[in-house]
Amino acid sequence: MSNYKVNITGIDTSKLKTWPSNKTLEAIKEYQDGKKSMDDIVLNNLKLVLASVQEFKQSKSNLDDLFEVGVLGLIKAINNFDLTKNVMFSTYAVPMIKGEIKRYVRENQSIYKISRQLKEQAYEIMNLQDQYQLEHGEQAPIDYICEKMNMNGFEVKEALDSLSAVSSLSDQLSNDLDISLSDTISDDIDYKEKLNNRISLQKGLDSLNDLEYRIIRKRYYDGLTQMEVAKEFSISQAQVSRIEKGALSSMRKYF
Repeated sequence: MSNYKVNITGIDTSKLKTWPSNKTLEAIKEYQDGKKSMDDIVLNNLKLVLASVQEFKQSKSNLDDLFEVGVLGLIKAINNFDLTKNVMFSTYAVPMIKGEIKRYVRENQSIYKISRQLKEQAYEIMNLQDQYQLEHGEQAPIDYICEKMNMNGFEVKEALDSLSAVSSLSDQLSNDLDISLSDTISDDIDYKEKLNNRISLQKGLDSLNDLEYRIIRKRYYDGLTQMEVAKEFSISQAQVSRIEKGALSSMRKYF
């Protein structure tokens, strides 16, 4: 596998190195004792992630995304590895890495299974709700939505359930920043445009991969700082910042 190269953005996978098992175990012990950072352990065991990613090459998921999710699995393995057990680190880490990737692929496949028609119906329902609220100053009755959409109550709920719940664009989304999510995406938009942009916001969120979506939710919906998100996901603040910027850039395409 040393000469095999998988295209992962920013990484020449053909040149990845792997520490011998005994060196990895020594480094993990130093890390768990607080004498060493995790960075070197991760960098010198990325071939475990690469080997795991290759099993999922035929999935619909982007290889960059799979590799990044696999790295999260590697980090979890380093954090949870029990040195008192007589087992090689790779034996413990690979199933955990594959488990993270499988979970990511499974979740994304479930998203793909949601029909395009169902999502379009949900966007139309949301637009009707906003227009009714604007014109009447109150929430649209379910009977009104059913009549306009020629759907029954169950079908309306099913369509809306196909999308993640989204707050109003005008809501403050972060405790440490006095901004709304719409402020990070588009400037100088009037109220009517904000109503229409609610649909665009949902489409933008749907376009994110699992890690990007979770970080955006943590940052702008749960109000966590980048440092708090980094600690929760066991990654650096710089990585959180990079992923967040990339996610917001992707979402801007829908506005």
